[in-house]
Amino acid sequence: MPPLDGPLRLGLEFPAGTAGKVEPLIATGRHGAGDFFAVRYLTPTTAQFFYDSWAEGGPASSIFEISPGQRRSLELLMPALSAPRKSGKGLLHVRLDGEDILHGTVHFHPRKTHEIHFAENPVGGDMGGLRFGGRILAVDGTELRGGPAVYFSWPQRFYHLATSQPLTVLCWVGAAGLAYFLGVTSRIAAALAAVRQAFRSKPRAIPQRPLHWAAAGTIAACTLAFSFFVTYGTFEFVAEESFASFYDHQARSLLHGRLDVPEPALSGEAFVYKGKVYGYFGPTPAVLRLPFAAMDAGMGKLSRLYLVAYYVLALAAAYMIALRFAALGGEPGSRLSRSAIVAFLTACGVGSTLFFLGSRSYVYHEAILCGAMFAMWSVYHALGYLVTGFARTALAALACGTAAVHARPPCGLFALAFLGAVALLHVIRCIRMRNPGAATAPIAIGIASVIGVFSFNALSYLKFGTFEGCPLRYHVQYDPARLARIENKLFHPGNVPFGAAAYVTSSFPKFDSRFPFIHFGSGPMPGREAAKLDLVEPLVGIPWAMPALSLLAVCGSLAAGGNWRRAYVCAWGAALPVALAMFSAIAVSHRYTSDFIPFLVVASAAGLSWLDLRISRVHRTLKVCVCILVAASACTTLALTAEFQSEIVWGAPEHVQKNYRAIRAKLEAILGGQPPSG
Repeated sequence: MPPLDGPLRLGLEFPAGTAGKVEPLIATGRHGAGDFFAVRYLTPTTAQFFYDSWAEGGPASSIFEISPGQRRSLELLMPALSAPRKSGKGLLHVRLDGEDILHGTVHFHPRKTHEIHFAENPVGGDMGGLRFGGRILAVDGTELRGGPAVYFSWPQRFYHLATSQPLTVLCWVGAAGLAYFLGVTSRIAAALAAVRQAFRSKPRAIPQRPLHWAAAGTIAACTLAFSFFVTYGTFEFVAEESFASFYDHQARSLLHGRLDVPEPALSGEAFVYKGKVYGYFGPTPAVLRLPFAAMDAGMGKLSRLYLVAYYVLALAAAYMIALRFAALGGEPGSRLSRSAIVAFLTACGVGSTLFFLGSRSYVYHEAILCGAMFAMWSVYHALGYLVTGFARTALAALACGTAAVHARPPCGLFALAFLGAVALLHVIRCIRMRNPGAATAPIAIGIASVIGVFSFNALSYLKFGTFEGCPLRYHVQYDPARLARIENKLFHPGNVPFGAAAYVTSSFPKFDSRFPFIHFGSGPMPGREAAKLDLVEPLVGIPWAMPALSLLAVCGSLAAGGNWRRAYVCAWGAALPVALAMFSAIAVSHRYTSDFIPFLVVASAAGLSWLDLRISRVHRTLKVCVCILVAASACTTLALTAEFQSEIVWGAPEHVQKNYRAIRAKLEAILGGQPPSG
């Protein structure tokens, strides 16, 4: 049973009073440890409420008049109702017909969630066996008499169970799955066997053209939703945004052979070195703006347009990676099914933090989305290099990976580490074939990958006179005291436990009846006390924010050997330095989970191919689970994006926040929820 958070709003119809008679309204707990809210009749027309905690007693209200059968409104805040399984002292607040008649701090006992009784008292005590002679009514007019099942509908109870005890629900699902595998009856088992045989007797042959159209349609639908958020519902792609002009200024500076920018381009994010203003953001998005800068067009108005372009190209890269994995491990001529492609692209497009980046079009999100896009295209070409060994594909992967480094270093680090791992595999293969001369090209590619990673530090040296990528001592916001708290470092090994908990294990979403129903979670995090942190923003961990991609990534470990397994191992090897860097950083944020997207796309593409190109009971069951998790991922991402855009991030238009609050108020009125405090 859910807790009864907030004031309990009820209707009361009193019977004719009998002087000295006591009747229970609400009883909680059990014999010897119960709490009671009751009414005591003083005369046939007057009464008073009183509260009694077993062996502790409690206060009584002021006297009020009653009229038999007249509907009265009652608001009750009783600590045992909102804090099951706890004890101590809490606030008791009673309002009758809008007037405060009882207020104070009272003792209360622990109770189990089902130990609530309306209009009767099976708990015992001085009021043992009594019943309320009138009626207690819910807001919708339903009479409440008995346990909490009369107050909570079964959908409310199931929703609470699913959100508070997900392991219980998973056990139910597991039991259902076990019943399926064992066969509930011989008739059902025979029918399923016939269906399986029918599927096996029809080999799948899917032409390539319909597959492309399915992918294009899915990408278009995802882009439409992304565009709605990134333009705040206006679909105006060329418009001014706050803190979105840096790359335009950087492009103009590059045209004049400079790396510094005017101070208004960065303001609070400026790095000042030798009297000049620089940004720690890489130049890749600025290079892509050079045509507009050359024409002196679009200053400060291009961020939305570029975000949409990066988003489309990122989904296209995810699609091409999925096709390449299918070709790596399937039979000759193997094709992924259209349903698999639709589910995969939906998980990448609407069920991942790539979509979340559309909540606000400013420099932070543009840098991450650009880096993720180039990293995925780099991986696509690196997979081609894994199969063919052609240097031109490796050079394409190197170029895209270097571009990713100079947009978002963690994304570029993954891409170039993946390329370096593939090059290492080619070197090992040449040594095994006793042809060391052929290893020259892959060795050169591996060295070039390392140079590509450190090219970001080389560019930092040109700007700041140091190889540090982000020298905080030159940042306008970092005074000596703030630098001392983090020991003037961006990364601390002691932060790893907290970072791992934040991004993977402990950052759960919060579910409640307030729109959009799924919210950023909160609470203590393991390792927080020992960590040296400078910024901790709202966050939902990767498995909980992107469960579909996470499950597919786990399934990828079951893929067969050969190039499938080699590519999957390369992905994990490349992800390790990225994870170490992210976990040890002084800042955590939900948008930073996008730095793991290139890895998740590669690993989940392996899992997708393994699931879709094999026909068995296990594979089909996992496909159903993936489809369910795709829907869950999409709902979670949409909810978090809406909440972040309308309640958390700065710079969003006022009308967006007003529309959000209006929608929330309407839904809460329909669902009977309570507005959030504060």
